[in-house]
Amino acid sequence: MKDKTVFAFVHIEKAAGTTLNHILRNNFFPNYIDVRPLKNESTRIFKNDDLNVYMKINPCLKCISGHSIIPENLFVDNIKIKYFTVLRNPVHRYVSQFLHLVKIKSIKNDFEFFLSHSHFNNYQTKKIAGKEDLDSAKSILSNKMIEVGAVEEFDSFLLRLKKSLHPIKFDPTYTKKNITGSNAAKASLFDEYENEILHRNELDIKLYNYVLNQLIPERNNQYGQTVLKTDLERFRRDNVHTKTHVKNYADYIIRKGYYEPITGLIRKKSGMPAKGSY
Repeated sequence: MKDKTVFAFVHIEKAAGTTLNHILRNNFFPNYIDVRPLKNESTRIFKNDDLNVYMKINPCLKCISGHSIIPENLFVDNIKIKYFTVLRNPVHRYVSQFLHLVKIKSIKNDFEFFLSHSHFNNYQTKKIAGKEDLDSAKSILSNKMIEVGAVEEFDSFLLRLKKSLHPIKFDPTYTKKNITGSNAAKASLFDEYENEILHRNELDIKLYNYVLNQLIPERNNQYGQTVLKTDLERFRRDNVHTKTHVKNYADYIIRKGYYEPITGLIRKKSGMPAKGSY
């Protein structure tokens, strides 16, 4: 029996993930799902049993995305999983996550309180490797990802992803989503807490520099620097005229009327909250 291919976006908070999710929904609809752990024993990590349940919910599933997806934790028989992800400048991402939690999750607006939580330290490294292990994270990005990008070169990443997904027809046009906080607010926090932020993101900074200075140039060379430049100019010109897809509305109905309610019930039965990404 030939393995089924499922594409998996490792969604790191505040790294253009919401924007990319909308792109994936438009392209893989109706066979795309935002996934989350379904059992208490998952310990906030999306695992094999969870994926098997989602495959029953939608047997035609082709693409998943989730904050809880860690590449080292999925080994499902007859399913070939192809991962991709986007990283972001660790300082900017760290501060943006704080501002997002203040705005959306209603945590107290106290950056020193946020700094005291080691959970957020080297967040991107832990998202990739499942632990604060720089070498493991580098290896996974190099060997287990069909594409890796950075927010700071998002358009180029989308063109490389389009090529990596071939022969699947992939439309990378988009409108930015879920932008958090003013640049002034971010700069103010960095100016005041620069040393503390850098210390808590030391591994992430090394990982990000590895991606920016080694992996991305390698991927761009494989694409073809001259071709990429031409394609990038055309893409940015065309992307100005992006419109809301009709699929957006249909996707919303399916998500809110089917996927989220049924997975919410499964989570509640396992003693977990119905809502949440983890």
